[in-house]
Amino acid sequence: MNFDGTRGGALRAFVDFAIEEAEPDSPPGDLRGISCIVCAYNEADRIRNILDVIVGHPTLGEVIVVNDGSTDDTEALIRSYPTIRVLSHTPNRGKTYALSRGIAAARYDHLMLLDADLSGITPADIDAQITPERMATRHASVEAAMSRLGDYLREAKLDALIVVGDDQDELYHPENMPGILVYYGKTIRNMPLTPDRVRAGLAAT
Repeated sequence: MNFDGTRGGALRAFVDFAIEEAEPDSPPGDLRGISCIVCAYNEADRIRNILDVIVGHPTLGEVIVVNDGSTDDTEALIRSYPTIRVLSHTPNRGKTYALSRGIAAARYDHLMLLDADLSGITPADIDAQITPERMATRHASVEAAMSRLGDYLREAKLDALIVVGDDQDELYHPENMPGILVYYGKTIRNMPLTPDRVRAGLAAT
């Protein structure tokens, strides 16, 4: 992967904390292929749908599945596919951490990120997403979005910006997800703030 330039440096900083845990592997001779990364947390009942499509797909150079502290049979299921590169850790640390491990371990220049619970996807759908034209269009769209985001942040003149990923309910549940969250402190615990915990905290005040 190319980590040159300002955005490349930002990506390098983002994944640095996970690189020491990525399983090293000798890179293939052709780095122009595609690394497909899937992050999984307790997906034993669903992940086979997408694995059966991407494992062995001729356009994908490798498939990496990051087992994010699953407590069901996810680990055993993904290891039943001999060609999958499996990265595992415990406890569950959230999709952002799992994704960073997969990115750090990728051996190819291009990445395809897929959700573990996808269904109804066919090999033809994969082909349609990785044509040169489709990839160029997505690249241009992402570059434009990054530029707009940079403009917004510069105009806001913030002292600090904290971005929290919560797609797996690491901090909040949908019932009590705040519209605006102001956080202070040095660390964030990866422990869902359930409605019961909120009620208990309110009762104690």
